[in-house]
Amino acid sequence: MVPLLGRYKTENAERYHLTPLVLRSASGLEFGRWVSRLADAKQMQGLTHRPAFSDDRGNVIDPRWVEMEILDRFRAIQEKDSAIIKSDVQVYEEYGISRSFRRGATTEARNQKVSDSDVNLMNRWRNFEKAGGKRPRMRMQDHYSDTALLIPSLLCFSQAL
Repeated sequence: MVPLLGRYKTENAERYHLTPLVLRSASGLEFGRWVSRLADAKQMQGLTHRPAFSDDRGNVIDPRWVEMEILDRFRAIQEKDSAIIKSDVQVYEEYGISRSFRRGATTEARNQKVSDSDVNLMNRWRNFEKAGGKRPRMRMQDHYSDTALLIPSLLCFSQAL
């Protein structure tokens, strides 16, 4: 379980949203290892009750800075091996943290034959975004599903990546 601080998906107006992830995905992504490393690094810094991506004062790091750091690394990967990121891809124009990871994960899950219902369950944030802060219109079973009991379905998504 990866706890996210804030009002995510406005689930019951809780301050924490728990995201279940498998320890290792089918392709070998080691979510458990990287989440543990992040938690260990924050503990060594004495910042255990702060956002994961925060500065020395505990303030959330500007996402634009994070995006440029990631895109700079993508560009370096592209320069080193165009088989990973093709040389004709305009990294700074075609990628962005607000959409690329989400889109890539959803695409890969669908390519791996994760059911539409499990993909939609994991991406239920869309319903809340489209509702513009209001309670979204959803099927009754979505309103009354207990997130804790949906863990097996939610894990299908990360397992397929």
